[in-house]
Amino acid sequence: MFNLTQIYPSLAPQNYLADLGEHSCIHWSLGPRIVALLWEDNDTTMRSIVPSEVQKIEGGEEGAWGIAMANLGREVDAMRLKLGIAELPGGGKAAFFDQHWLASATILHNGLISWISNELEARELMALVPCRESIAYFSSDCTTEVVEAVESFSAKASAASRKPFGRNLFRVAPEGPIFIE
Repeated sequence: MFNLTQIYPSLAPQNYLADLGEHSCIHWSLGPRIVALLWEDNDTTMRSIVPSEVQKIEGGEEGAWGIAMANLGREVDAMRLKLGIAELPGGGKAAFFDQHWLASATILHNGLISWISNELEARELMALVPCRESIAYFSSDCTTEVVEAVESFSAKASAASRKPFGRNLFRVAPEGPIFIE
């Protein structure tokens, strides 16, 4: 059995399912290139959580995702994932998580999303996800300068990543991220 305090959500390229075996892991598709998986972080290695293990958790798959989200929230609260809010040209703002393997998984955490939306004063929040280690949030009605700054951040993060996802734009909604392009 695994340590429940070490279960986290993480985003991965869709092709991981071919490597792991689509039915050998718990996953949620986020579009044509990205899936969310449940992982156990053993400090030196990571491994995907398999369905038979999830069934042993109270509440099954829903319970496991709840535990993973709580653990992700704990990492943010402990400031192991640092959110940067950037004041950008034209009076716009964007929020960035960067350089942590859980950064992109923040798109799955509803409580955090609400807080980011408030910080950016955004009625509708968008997210650009270039790789597992980086994510940028911005308002859907932001200025061209904000979009350009977010695209620049995304391109740099993608180039620096060992396993980039490509360009993945999402509308962030209460029911979860909605892939746009």
